[in-house]
Amino acid sequence: MALRVAALIPVAAFAALVGSGLRLDPATWPHWVAVAAGGLAAYRGVPVWGTIALGLGVFWLLRALV
Repeated sequence: MALRVAALIPVAAFAALVGSGLRLDPATWPHWVAVAAGGLAAYRGVPVWGTIALGLGVFWLLRALV
């Protein structure tokens, strides 16, 4: 049990860093879409590196299109 909890500490630290930079501003909608995509992937069981890569990919794609 302790090892399982310890494995989640890096995920929680990363989520705290990402969450602290989010604002409720209409100009930050690409950030929210990227966080939602990464969160959905994490909910579906994708590994941490996959959720980070997906979130970054979605964010960069949206920034390139907008």
